Amino acid sequence: FDRGSCDVVNNIYEIKVINKRPCGPNEKMIIGDQFEFRVNKNFEDVYEDQLVIDYQNGSFIFKNRNQIFNNRIGLTFIKED
Repeated sequence: FDRGSCDVVNNIYEIKVINKRPCGPNEKMIIGDQFEFRVNKNFEDVYEDQLVIDYQNGSFIFKNRNQIFNNRIGLTFIKED
């Protein structure tokens, strides 16, 4: 996401399922409802621990209690050999 934009969440279009690996230098692992998410280190600063990931009409929805950030996020499986 672009921290300089007021539209930070609409820059995220998909969630990728990847094989588990150590975090890179600009990544961190967060855990929510028993799911592990690898995110940019600044991710939580933007969402202030208020992010809810919901699912509706074939897409994931990023929201908090006050607003919907993006309601059209897809899911992509990455097969690594």
